[in-house]
Formats: sequence, C-alpha cells, structure tokens
Amino acid sequence: MKRFRLRILFFIFGAILIAPSAMVAQTCPSLEAGDLFKVSESSAVYLVSSDMKRLYFPTSEVFHTWYADFSSVQVISSVCVDNYPAPTNAPFGVNHRPGSRLVKLQISPSVYAVLPDNTLAKIGSESVAASLYGSAWAGLVRDISDVFWPNFENRATEITNDVPHDGMLVRQSGSAATYYVKDGERHEVTGTLSSATSGDVRIVSASVFNSIAISASTIDGAGLTDDPVSAAVILSIPSSQPAEETTPKPATYILEADDAGFYDNNVDVSSISAEKGAAVTITFNVRSTGVYYGGLDFRGCGQTSGGTLPGGSTTVSFTADTSCTITSYWPSSNVVKDTLQVSVQ
Repeated sequence: MKRFRLRILFFIFGAILIAPSAMVAQTCPSLEAGDLFKVSESSAVYLVSSDMKRLYFPTSEVFHTWYADFSSVQVISSVCVDNYPAPTNAPFGVNHRPGSRLVKLQISPSVYAVLPDNTLAKIGSESVAASLYGSAWAGLVRDISDVFWPNFENRATEITNDVPHDGMLVRQSGSAATYYVKDGERHEVTGTLSSATSGDVRIVSASVFNSIAISASTIDGAGLTDDPVSAAVILSIPSSQPAEETTPKPATYILEADDAGFYDNNVDVSSISAEKGAAVTITFNVRSTGVYYGGLDFRGCGQTSGGTLPGGSTTVSFTADTSCTITSYWPSSNVVKDTLQVSVQ
C-alpha cells in the first residue's frame, strides 16, 4: 500500500514539474532578429540580435535615435527571457545611431564621433567638431559611463580634418538634398527620413560638403534605422548603371602563394578586381609545401628583381588590367605554377 501511494505522489509531483515547461513552450512568442521586446513587469526594452541574443538600450534617448516610438515593442512573459540570452561578448547593448550624438567617457574630456559597426573616432579639435556638427556641437555630447563604454568595441582613425565621417547625414546650406556618408562617399538619400533621423541632418559648409566625393548610388531614408546592431546600410544602385561600377570591392589583397599556386584563406584565387579608379595592391606571402623550396618568382607579375623565398613576402600594385604568371625561383626556375588575372575596373 505504501509503495502504491509513493508512486501516485511521484506521478503527481512529476506532472507539476513538467507542466510549467510545456506551458512556456506554448506561451512564448517566436521572435526574430531585429524584433524589440520588453517584459511585462519591466520598462527595459531589448533588441534581438542576428544571433538571437538580447541587447539592451541603455537610455530612452539611445532608443529614440533609432525608433520614432515604442509601437513595435512586443511584450513577453518573464519565463520567455531565457530564449534570448545576454551576449557573452561586446556589444552587450545598442549604441547611439551613428551621426546622431557625440560621446565621451564621464572621466575623460576626449570627445568621439559615433560611426557604424559600433565604432568610435576621436574628434581632433573643437574646430573640427564645429565644422561637422555645428557651433552648438557641445550640446550633442553625451557622457557614457564605464559600464556602457565597451559596447563601442571598435576604433577608427582620429578625425583631424573637416571631412564628414561614415554614418553622418549632411546637407549643404541652401540645398534640399540630404546625403548619407558611407565608405567615404556621400550617397543621396531618397524617400522620407523618419522622425528618429530627420533631426540629425548636419548643415555643413560648401567646402566640408565637397570634401568627399559623391556616389552614383542612393540610399533609402527609411533604411537608415534597419540595423541598430551594426548600423549597416544597403545601397541602391540605379538601373542605368552597371552594378560592378558602383559596388565597392577591396583594392588590397594579401595572398599566400606556394608551388601549387595562389591562395586566399586556402581557397584558390584565379582573378582579382578592384573598385573603379583604384589600383590593386597584392602582397604575396610565400610558403613552401613541395619541391620548390627555393621560393617563387613574381617578376612576371611586376616584382622588380629576384624571387621571394619561403617565409618572405613581396608587394605589387597594378593600375591596369593584367594577366601575369608565377614561376618557381630555385632550383627549377621558370616553371609556371599559376596565372593570375587582375582587373582594374
């Protein structure tokens, strides 16, 4: 009789333990990357990152540099929070939208501009700050506490010239056209800016405005707030222009080369191209994996003299379309091992 009662009690107790987990699975919504949520018992708002982690907004102001209001925030039960764990590496929270504010540590006078990809660039002087952000630039500076500073995980070169930085919205005085700065170029903004971004357009002088080249591609104003994690912006390429002429491509390559050919991260490379108007710079790092232990000869690809021994490197720049060959250097010289096609568009 005692055994029977024990079994009944165990069954009931087990059912109680199992029930909550089943209930959680039924009541928790399936959020996607980019969704906003809050817990019903709290006012804190979180963003779901691309790897399904939860990122906090440290202040309401930070939130409003990205979103006009809280209408897109979903309310979830506290039992669902574990489905979206906190990150173990920075960034742990969302930063101010690039170009919207200037930031500084509470314990330091240095002022930084906020760039895409959670990047900071130190402002070199007050005159530079005024040229880019206006005479009232000091009113845009926000003190950031030590606990939130690691969310700015990257650093860019100090801004010492009156040149708009990536992430800024700029407009020349007297003009209605607004431009977004990306990859060192200004891209005209199409469509309508949201209330979260329209107040952050910087009116700059003609010299500052013309200090960066204009791009043939445009940017949809509504897309400027699509990715608070990395602040990535999609470029729109006019149909009248070929994509290959306006899509940025790297101009510098570091390749490994051995007696079997060229490699980039262990993937064979047969051709390389660069953006329009840029030279292609290639650094060949030589390794030895076979009988041609005497090195490789890149004179067919522009090396000025001799060969490059294993462990060494050589750098060559191309300013025109080129087809060149790599050969063994010693002991079996002039044995063609690979051909590289270089296209400078």
